[in-house]
Amino acid sequence: MRKVLFLISISLLTISCQKNLSDKEAMEIVSNNYFYHCGEEVSIYSIIKQVEIWSGSRQSSYDNLNIFKDLEKKGFINIKERKSNSSIIYTYELTNESKSKYLYNNKIAFVQSEVKGVLGISQEKDKATVLCKVKIAKTPFYDLQKRMANGLVCRESEFKKEFKLIKYDKGWKLSK
Repeated sequence: MRKVLFLISISLLTISCQKNLSDKEAMEIVSNNYFYHCGEEVSIYSIIKQVEIWSGSRQSSYDNLNIFKDLEKKGFINIKERKSNSSIIYTYELTNESKSKYLYNNKIAFVQSEVKGVLGISQEKDKATVLCKVKIAKTPFYDLQKRMANGLVCRESEFKKEFKLIKYDKGWKLSK
């Protein structure tokens, strides 16, 4: 009788330890580990770009300057001005907060990913496939895309994406 009770208690303990992956846990894992961004490379050394604005009447130059000044007002960049003969040279540097949020592999992100929700989980033992809704959204630097990117086109979109997760002894991890 004791052996039967012991086997039943071990079985119940084993079953209770095999926790299924919850939507909340899957959302947290995927959100913290999946990044998509599209952007333009900036200087590796100082993360400063130069934009030359001629003192002439070139409308595109003034449009560029207005975009940069708007970003400065919102606290995303700092602008420095230097006069040179017939032109003014403006340089900008990303603020530390902008560097941490919008700079990936020395590229300013024009768009980046945001996981909007878990649509479903298929789990088998220590492996799970999680279907998520992902949105690619504009960053504050989106309008610079036309001015800086060499033919690069970054677009907003929304789509479904599957993620593979593996359960380790310390919890679930996104599979590479």
